Amino acid sequence: MMRHKLAASVVAILIVASALVITAAANEETVISIEDVAAGKGESVTVPIIIKNLDGGLGANIILNFDPDVVQVLDIDGSDFNFPVYSQIDNEAGYVQYAAFNFPTSLTGDVVFAEVTFEAVGEGGDTSPLDLTVTSLTDGMDEITHTVVDGTFTVLDTIVSIENLSCEAGETTTVPIMIENLYQGLGANIILNFDPDVVQVLDVADGEFNFPLYRDINNSAGSIQYTALNFPTSLTGDVVFAQITFEAVGAIGDTSPLDLTVISLTDGVDEITHRVVDGTFTIEAGDAVPKVVVNEFLSDPLPGDSEWIELYNLMDEDISLDDWTIEDNTASPASLNGKTIPANGFLLLNKSTDFSFGLNNGGDTIILKNGGNVIDRVTYGDFDDGDVSDNAEAPEDGASAGRYPDGMDTDVDSNDFAIFENTTPGGANTPPQQIF
Repeated sequence: MMRHKLAASVVAILIVASALVITAAANEETVISIEDVAAGKGESVTVPIIIKNLDGGLGANIILNFDPDVVQVLDIDGSDFNFPVYSQIDNEAGYVQYAAFNFPTSLTGDVVFAEVTFEAVGEGGDTSPLDLTVTSLTDGMDEITHTVVDGTFTVLDTIVSIENLSCEAGETTTVPIMIENLYQGLGANIILNFDPDVVQVLDVADGEFNFPLYRDINNSAGSIQYTALNFPTSLTGDVVFAQITFEAVGAIGDTSPLDLTVISLTDGVDEITHRVVDGTFTIEAGDAVPKVVVNEFLSDPLPGDSEWIELYNLMDEDISLDDWTIEDNTASPASLNGKTIPANGFLLLNKSTDFSFGLNNGGDTIILKNGGNVIDRVTYGDFDDGDVSDNAEAPEDGASAGRYPDGMDTDVDSNDFAIFENTTPGGANTPPQQIF
């Protein structure tokens, strides 16, 4: 008897639970919606009108309103309702109406009422409401209670861009200048500006425009210019305008803006509205790049003395200087092959025995390279490297210029270097003399 009562109780619980589930499902709100949509001018995109949580739906009649100056409807089709009754597209008034039934059974669950294909006809940044009006949603006897969620159509901007990129010192990399969401582009004329002390351009290769007109690389001024047309047809979509090959010539950590100026972007009749996204070029450190700096130098020796340059190794291990060079602005590199600089130690380079170039008293630049990659660069005095304001002071009359403390490197030479009356070639720098 006890077993029969227990079984009856379990059955009763299951019946109640099932009823609760059915009631909860029946109480879920029916929602008719269309999602937000975006496309470039001239592009088409298809999205559904969805009826979610439909319970026993037999038919619906829905109107979609839009701004015909921004978007047009090319087609409406593809309903889960198996018996379309009425379809009308009016792109002048800016609406589409679609009515359909399902026969002989009803539909339940999440249902695609219709697939709408749009074409973007406005300009970049234009938007249009996608407003739904439900004339009828029925189960065959009664109207089904529901809510509506409208959408928005956005015409994507035409964007002229170059990406941010990084490269190890001395290495090369190639990236495109892109024109995204282009519509019927026939020609463009674009200038790219950069810092020539950080990066140089080796090549400007053709992109997808099939008729290049003008190509100029000016690494002294830090600019390139490229002009091209597409003939006889226009280009639409995401287009590669040109492929730029860069070489990193600065020191590790240096950055250069990659600034685009669009002189012209045309469809053959009018200029195409667009926005520009600039990039940045950064010289990054490779794996285990040795940290060695020009730590002290004597450029204006007293009679009988000679010029010298001191290097300092900030690493905790000895560093072989094979394939290393040192040079000044004359670009006459002296090889450091066969030399080793001890861990956290110094190496003294003397003129005549270790290098042949002469450091100018009034101002110069000293460049330390490893395999052609700039490891450190120090500029002092009146030497113009593009910004004399951050140059180290030029030492005079047998004094030296040096980092204090040793290895101090903020990439601002005027901050890192002090003048030492008591020079310390090959040894640690002492606190600079204060002049009151």
